[in-house]
Amino acid sequence: FRGGPAAAIIPGLLLAGAAFRAPAAAGKRAHSNMAKETITVYDSQGQPREIPRAEFMAQALPKLLAAAWNDPQLLAQQITYALVEGMHAGVVDAARRLDERDGGSERSKVLLAAVHFQNGGHEAAEEALRESRSKHGESAVTVVNLARVRAGRGDAAESETLLARALELAPNQEN
Repeated sequence: FRGGPAAAIIPGLLLAGAAFRAPAAAGKRAHSNMAKETITVYDSQGQPREIPRAEFMAQALPKLLAAAWNDPQLLAQQITYALVEGMHAGVVDAARRLDERDGGSERSKVLLAAVHFQNGGHEAAEEALRESRSKHGESAVTVVNLARVRAGRGDAAESETLLARALELAPNQEN
């Protein structure tokens, strides 16, 4: 699928955070993508083609992940795409692999946390973000995502405190 999912994704930590977005702007996009029964892919001539979501997840996603397995940049893009498309269950092993290959980078820890969170693993998500803070220091991306995990666990007061801290760290961040 030349030009497929990876071509539509811009790598970066802010997109990793999109996996955690609440029902505001990104939530509407993610919801509309997940409600869509097909995924747009591109053939070798660059022409778009719709394939059923289940077929994509069963056949195309594993191939895309396998092709990216030893390339942290590409693997991060594929994981991010899967998260945005609501296919978080299909990228658990890939997120672990990215964390291993990327040396526990902030990017890999945030994506690992996003995958855990989307799969209901709030404790594992929080642990990944705490590891990132411990290894790389406090960043707005990590703190915002930690706030989302705390909100998901029902701790609104701690979530608000963390969001305020993230604003202090990077007031213009769109995550």
